[in-house]
Amino acid sequence: MSSVLFPGLTAHVNPAWPPGERDLLSRIAHLLGTGAAESALAALPESRSPWVRNARGVCLLRLGRPAQAVEVLRGLVFARHGLSVRPNVHPVFAANYATALLLDGNPDGFHGILSSVRDRSHPAVTRLDDAVWRWKVGMTFWQRVASIFGVGGPPLVIDFPPGEL
Repeated sequence: MSSVLFPGLTAHVNPAWPPGERDLLSRIAHLLGTGAAESALAALPESRSPWVRNARGVCLLRLGRPAQAVEVLRGLVFARHGLSVRPNVHPVFAANYATALLLDGNPDGFHGILSSVRDRSHPAVTRLDDAVWRWKVGMTFWQRVASIFGVGGPPLVIDFPPGEL
């Protein structure tokens, strides 16, 4: 990851972003970094670009609207027929979709999507893996047993701002 200079500020740049969208996505990253998710969402144009759609989903997550984020991110993760995860899905798209499912009350969907990600070293995936690990080690034996069977245990909580650009 590198930085790009804007008038008086430096913003995050993901090298995976398409060159034509880097300025927009850097501006969105800056707005999200300052807690201005509503402004970031308003700054996003209607677009079929997967990276702009991902940014829209992240904004919705940060605004506490996970059901809308699920709808926005679903098409980035699933194949056209909607029955299977795309084999080449970018890890950040899958991580964000998994996060949206979790925050929308679907922990089984979260675990299913997160476990399907092949690139476990991607920062968005490792951050979620770390959250799952903290959740698991924080449980008693009986809470773990209950969570395995889906009949109890504490809820998995994301302890950082949800979504990654």
